[in-house]
Order: sequence, then C-alpha cells, then structure tokens
Amino acid sequence: MKRYSQLSGRNIVVKILDTNDSIATLQERYGGLWIDYEINETYGNIGRKYSLEHDIFIDSSKPIDVNGDVCNSWTLNTVTGRYEPPFESPSYTEEDDDNGLSYYWHESEYQADNTTGWVKMKIDLQPGAGTCYDEHGHPWDCSSTTDLV
Repeated sequence: MKRYSQLSGRNIVVKILDTNDSIATLQERYGGLWIDYEINETYGNIGRKYSLEHDIFIDSSKPIDVNGDVCNSWTLNTVTGRYEPPFESPSYTEEDDDNGLSYYWHESEYQADNTTGWVKMKIDLQPGAGTCYDEHGHPWDCSSTTDLV
C-alpha cells in the first residue's frame, strides 16, 4: 500500500490517502492533484505546502512567537521544509526543568537586538490561566497566546 497527498490549487495538502491505486486512478476517481506523501524526506501532512521550487513539502506559514508575532526572522530550511530561528535555542538545565522553565522565541526582542530572541520563561498552560512567568518569576498576561515556539 502506498500513501498519497492531495493538493489544493495553491499546493496545500488537503487530504491523505493510503491505497493500492495509482496517482492516475486517484485523480480520475477523486479529482484534484495527487502526489507521493513522501518527497525528498519531507512529508505531505495536511496543511503543509508542496514547493515546486525545492521539490519538498514545507510549513505553509512562518511560526508565531509567544506574543503572537510572526517570526519574520526565521528562514526556510530547504532540506527539511521547516522554518528555523536565526540561532539555536539555549540548552536547558536540570534546574530549569525542575522549575518548569523553557525557552520561547520573542520576535520583538530579536528585532531590537539580533543577539537575543530566546527568553527563558515559565508558562502556565492550564486552560484559561492566562498568566506566564519570566525567568525572574514576574507574571505577565499571555491569555491570547495560542501557538508557542
């Protein structure tokens, strides 16, 4: 059995199907454009976009930071199809883990000083909590936070 991805007119994956049928049969039976689910070690999951230029599946949009800002400084890795920050996240310590601290990207911090961007914070992800804590334990309202990077 083989796995295929169906693309929208904008090359966004809208359906995945495991079948013994050929691509031609899928196009005849279901319409639309069908391609292999795996291309150059990237995967055609729903919502990802097929890039003709790079012949890979890519994230369909740049990530959103902890404040809800688009991570415009992140660049597309044309091998993995994922957007990557300008530099790696700092390493976690056992103490950070014990205290529930993690690093989150702040695009505005990076735009103000391109040697910064990762901020160590404790985020209370309990439903409706809406309070986050920085590395000094100072709270701030993050009730509108949805997708964290």
